Amino acid sequence: VTSGRTFIRPDIPTMPELLAAAGYKTGLFGKWHLGDNYPHRPNDRGFQEAVYHAGWGITCTPDYWNGDYFDDHFSHNGVIKQYKGFCTDVFFGEAGAWVRERAKRKEPFFLYLALNAPHGPFFAPKEYKERYKHLDADTAGFFAMMANLDHNYRRFDELLEKAGVRDNTILVFLTDNGS
Repeated sequence: VTSGRTFIRPDIPTMPELLAAAGYKTGLFGKWHLGDNYPHRPNDRGFQEAVYHAGWGITCTPDYWNGDYFDDHFSHNGVIKQYKGFCTDVFFGEAGAWVRERAKRKEPFFLYLALNAPHGPFFAPKEYKERYKHLDADTAGFFAMMANLDHNYRRFDELLEKAGVRDNTILVFLTDNGS
């Protein structure tokens, strides 16, 4: 994707396109990594709701200038706006609010929650980095990102349970770049 030539061809259907056609609500929160311009943006490829950073990651050239994972600017359905907090917390928070609304309306949904954590640069909230201060900065940042991810994942699992959709939800957990 960083070469600018590795997109999904527009004639190849995506999962969100197929599921939206079948009546599902579709949402993406986090990392898209498959194009920032028409016809490759998430909303062009079947996502009805999308909050994501541009390019291959926060801090890359196409992303909002001077992003550092905290209080950053992300695209919300094509409109750039600032979100307060650490990016992983923001993406889980936005996804959680979206899922609660789907559950409340009893709408089937497909959620693609694609996180950029753990991924360099290894920026993380201080309260998580403090636990690993005996390690070098990058290792501490990596483990701090993982601890934050674990915290958010537990909260998200609890949200699914409270919303009454956990037992009817398939959850696939993958990581980025083999981390």
